[in-house]
Amino acid sequence: GKSSWHGRASADAPSYYLGDAALRRGAIGQRRLHVKQHRLIVKHPFHDLVLKMNKPHLEKTLAGALLFLCALAGAADPVHVVRKGEGPLVLFLAGLNVHGEVWQPWVDALAAEHRVVQVTAAGFGGVPATDLEAGFFGTLVPALSRLLAEEQAQDAAVVGHSLGGLAALMLAADEPARVGRLLVVDSLPFLAELFLPGTTPAEAATMAEAMADRSAALAPTAYLAQTEAAVGSMTKTPVFMERLRSWARASDRATATQAFKETLSADFRPALPSIRQPVHVLAAWDASMPLSKAAVEALYLRQYAGLPNHEVVVVENSLHFVMIDQPAAFDTALATVLAR
Repeated sequence: GKSSWHGRASADAPSYYLGDAALRRGAIGQRRLHVKQHRLIVKHPFHDLVLKMNKPHLEKTLAGALLFLCALAGAADPVHVVRKGEGPLVLFLAGLNVHGEVWQPWVDALAAEHRVVQVTAAGFGGVPATDLEAGFFGTLVPALSRLLAEEQAQDAAVVGHSLGGLAALMLAADEPARVGRLLVVDSLPFLAELFLPGTTPAEAATMAEAMADRSAALAPTAYLAQTEAAVGSMTKTPVFMERLRSWARASDRATATQAFKETLSADFRPALPSIRQPVHVLAAWDASMPLSKAAVEALYLRQYAGLPNHEVVVVENSLHFVMIDQPAAFDTALATVLAR
């Protein structure tokens, strides 16, 4: 069954995860349609489209039909997916304003023995934006659940960086049978505490709303300047900075603002005890940061304490993009997770 974090919007539902309205819109669905001896006829103004399918499976038929109808209507998928290789499934999730290509070296390396699925959220890095009626995470996470169902995933490894790490935690809570283990890279279940120690979830929501309003009020040139300036604090690798800037320039502003607001206001700590899968967490630390290494480690240990099975490792001499600044440390963590 689904966790309590997944469901229809209600007065008690977290603002960052308001259910799967995206599913009802059919924004993503089963692409491999197999229903034996069934014919689905869709009336079209110009002609009849007849889909012949093998292997009876009503659920896949309906999901596929819904996807097809939404495609005719011009609906955009909540995720852009690239698949490579065969074998045990590994799912890579990128962060805010970042294209899934950030994982390309590991996708290429793992594809020899794994089925690797590389995901970019709609609106990031040049991928067309989608409707966010259900919120950013309320659209993204159900789409990821449907992707796992499409892949017939069992015991999948999920790797998520930053915003993608938070989405990975939500996905693990929703899909205990399909997600087997997690690698979370420089991501916190209650991000606001990093910026304002001791803050409450209510205060975080107010702060996130105010920051989103200020961002929305910026002129386009000022917004881009602010976004590109932030890149300098995210990596120690100069050659990677321009790639980050190009992805930021290509990202949809409204999507980025909504995603940041939801990430900053989210408090996923209460749901952590429901995640029984092993979770390996990497936390970045560098001498240029305002917090000491001990303080960063204490913050991560405190926030992830609710997880029944987890490990926190602080990676030194790294800013936010640990896999870029310290690839050897990331490789070690990834090998540990995949060996489980």
